[in-house]
Amino acid sequence: MKSHEKCNSGIEGVSVSAVSDAIRAWHRGDKLTESQSSLIEQARVITLGRAYGISL
Repeated sequence: MKSHEKCNSGIEGVSVSAVSDAIRAWHRGDKLTESQSSLIEQARVITLGRAYGISL
């Protein structure tokens, strides 16, 4: 996906690359910024909600 594409995940105005970069940093074990932590938490909640069929 291109970095200017927006996530269709309920996280308004967040680029796919921003979420991807945050997840990659977490996998590498890097110290996350508050913004990266927030993006990962939002993505986690939305993913779990979708798994249970909840529309957020």
